[in-house]
Order: sequence, then C-alpha cells, then structure tokens
Amino acid sequence: MKSLGRRSTPEFEPGAFVEKLRLTRAGRTVLGATALLLSCGMGAPLNEGTPARDVVVYQRLDFDESAGGFKATNGAHTELTEDAVAGKALLVRPKRGWAGAQLQLAVEGSEGLRLALHAKGMDYPSAELNVFDGLTDDNTTSDSPRFLYPDRWTPVLYSLDHFVYNDRRQTTVEPTTSYESLRFFGPQEPTARSQMIVDNLVLYRGTDSTPPHQVESLTASKVRGGLRLSWRPAQDNVGPMGYAVSRRRGGLDAFVKVAEVHAPGWTDTSPGPGLVEYRVLAFDFERNLGPWSETLRFDSGASDPMGLPESARHAGALDRERLRATHVKGVGRVRKGHICLFGDSLTHARVYRAMGESALGIFTVAAHGFESIRTEHGPRLLDEVLDQENPEYLLVLLGTNNLRGGFVPTEGQLSTWMSDLETVATEARRRGTVVLFGTVPPRGFDDPQSKPEAAYNAALHRLGARIGVPVAPIFERLLAGERRRYLADDGIHWEPAAMKVAAQAWADTVQQVEWILRDR
Repeated sequence: MKSLGRRSTPEFEPGAFVEKLRLTRAGRTVLGATALLLSCGMGAPLNEGTPARDVVVYQRLDFDESAGGFKATNGAHTELTEDAVAGKALLVRPKRGWAGAQLQLAVEGSEGLRLALHAKGMDYPSAELNVFDGLTDDNTTSDSPRFLYPDRWTPVLYSLDHFVYNDRRQTTVEPTTSYESLRFFGPQEPTARSQMIVDNLVLYRGTDSTPPHQVESLTASKVRGGLRLSWRPAQDNVGPMGYAVSRRRGGLDAFVKVAEVHAPGWTDTSPGPGLVEYRVLAFDFERNLGPWSETLRFDSGASDPMGLPESARHAGALDRERLRATHVKGVGRVRKGHICLFGDSLTHARVYRAMGESALGIFTVAAHGFESIRTEHGPRLLDEVLDQENPEYLLVLLGTNNLRGGFVPTEGQLSTWMSDLETVATEARRRGTVVLFGTVPPRGFDDPQSKPEAAYNAALHRLGARIGVPVAPIFERLLAGERRRYLADDGIHWEPAAMKVAAQAWADTVQQVEWILRDR
C-alpha cells in the first residue's frame, strides 16, 4: 500500500526567484532555501499566539469574510462557499495532482500544537496536509489523514507533534521546529468533481479543558416538514465542534436527546403535537461539554405522533448506565481522547492503526497487536498494554486464532472464550477505560457464510449485551462485500480495503458511545 500523506510540495508565489530545486529521496521536489525565504514565510515575524484560557491560539479562521490567507497552489482553484458549518467556508478544487491550498505560518515548536477544523470532500478522500519545518527543510504530515465524506462534515483534530517527516519515513517530528507553511493537498489524480471544503480552522497549543459558553438565542419556526431550530454559534476558546439537542414534550418529566449537529441549527421532522420544549448545548474538539441553553417552549400545532429521528435511535440498544459509569470513573485517570486497539496479528498491521486514527477523526490511536494469540492470552497481556497507554477507549479484536481449522465451535468452547473476553473487559473498566469488542472477520473463500466466525460473533454479541460492552460490526460489513477484495491470499489477513471497513465500523460504534456520553 502507498504511504499516506507524504508529499513534498514545491509552492511559491508567481514571479518569485528560485535559486535551486532539491529532489527528495522519493523523487519529489521541494524548494531550496532562497525560494523558501520568498514563499514560505522564512524571516516573517514570529507568531507568538494569543492566550485563550488554557491554550494559545495562533490561527483562527471562519472564512466568513475571506480565505484568511490561504492561497491556491499547483493550479488549484479556491473560493468561498455558503456550503458551510456556519456563514461561509473555504472550497478547494484541485485541477491536477497534489493541488491544494496553502497558508503561511511563523510558529515555532511542535510540542502540544494542534489543528482543529471541520471538513468534507467530494472525490477527495482524506484531509491530507503538509506542515513545512524550515529547521529541517522538510515537510511533516500525519500518517493517518482523516477520512472525508461528501454528505457530512468530519470534525478533524490533528496533533502536530505526532506528525512524521516526509524524507525520514516514520521519524516523529522534533520538538524544536520552525513551521513556515501549512498546505492541504488533493488526490494524485483528481476528477472533475474533486473538491474539499474547510471551515472553522484553528491552530492552537495546549490541552483544552475549557467548555464552550452557553448556547444563546435559541429560536424555532415552522417550516415545511417540521420545526426549524436555530441559535447563535457558541463562544469557545478554540471553537465548538458540535451541538447536542434535547427535546421534551409538554407534560413529560425528562428531556430526550434527539440530535447531534455541527451547524448552529437543526430541523425537527417529528416534533409531535402541541407544546414541545428544546434545549441545546455545545461541545468542543476535545469533547468538553458546555451548559444547556435556556429552555425554548414552542407550540408545534402538529397532529402527528411524536417520534425520534434516526440519529437519536442509533445508540438506543447500548447499556447507557454502565457506559456512563465507566466513563465517569476514568475522568482524570485515563488519557482523554486516546484510543488503544488491542488484538492479534490483524491489529499488529501498521496500516490498521493508521486507518483507525483516520476514521476516528479527533482521537489519537495506538495499536498493540500480538501475532498468533488467542482469547486466553488477552488477560495476560492486558495489564502491560493498559499501563503503557492508559486509554480512554480500548477496542478489542480477538478470536480469529481460536477458530483455526474451520470447525464450528461448541457451546463449551464459546463459553470459555467469552469468559476470556469478559475478563479483559472487567479489568479495563476497573481502570475507567471504556471497552468495545469487534466481531472477527470472515475467513477463507469457500464458505460464503463463514460459519465458524459467524457462531463466534453471535456469542460475542450475546456477551456484549449481557455485560454492557458495545460490539462493532466488522464481520457483518466485510461479509456484505467482496471477500477477494478484502482478504489476503491466505484467507485470514486483510487487505487495506478491509482495514478501512473495520476502522469505519469502530468509528461508528465509538460515535454511538459518544452520543450517550454527551446526553446528560
């Protein structure tokens, strides 16, 4: 598989004097020192940032009035668009390979530096970027560029001190850096439809523990198909990532969470008849929750029965109380925003970790995979992994090696294996780490139903329901696709396409848990 997000970028202003060009080991071109002086900000006044509670902000761009200093590169086209989270956003259309948009920087030091934004892409699969370090004369980038989708916004949070150098593959960026430019770039072979939209970009340093302010100016109006809620974007030291909306029908005691959105507005297509009440809170990119807004009361005048939109039903089968209790236990103890993948050789693959982080968007991800282990090895290896990572979430994928031989396991065997996994879950939750299980992938090419794995996964779903551990449907999604595309020739290990499917199954299940944790 090609390495992700590693491109050197020859960008300079038209007419700039270029003394020399340098070829990287990969055969791509970057500018020499004289050109960098003219194009990338070398010698520009140092941006020392603006203190904002517990962080320092270097760039804050909402794109409502301008591109904020971003300029098209390598033949790309940029413009402002009303397809935005709020106000306007920056749209980038690459006209040829690796084209994009670049922003000059003058920021020193990688430690604790973070980049938050909302993005979406059409034929633009990931938010790949280079951040140029003038001290090493090299670009740095994430090995886990966040996945983008055409029909929804992706919240992105990059930790720049986790980036790697383009020339020195897999070498993490030095703490001492001189960042001179940030550049988003598109696919190598863009289509006529390829475009990326970026909104609410913030470059800041530090760990944000300050919650957003209270949502204000909540209003409702009747529109075709329901009630339209709108509110003023919440104030925050970094910026709101999204909003939770809760609803209560007149005469009932409890509010029920009905939506999560990124934009400051939402249409309730099933408000129910008569008086309804709404309240909204904001949450930021490091998942701090603000206070609820004042309650809005509105007479819908509708006569249709009250219901919940699909977004509110997707987490309904999970054990809310046990998930919340575990999460509360971990507050202040675990590494907030950090996820650990734990499993066998499927987890050991480097690309799998990168895919997981790409899909999870705002989390850092580590992977601990051990070749050939079975479920009984999980409890023995767990403590060392938890001691090292101390994750907020543990995503467990174990059991493939228990099923060698193609036999359908007996009830006794399944009971023993599920006991192993329950031990893993119990120990992790004791520390305050939220646990998720993943169903093991199908095996081989001769059994369309993959009966041994299907039996194991059915038992895993039962276990998850009994002990309150969510189960990510990796098996089910791979079974619905083309197995020859997903599995390697040995019929066991997976191709990158399968890793992406697995990563997205994990991300969807984590999002269901996050929905619950933001429902208070």
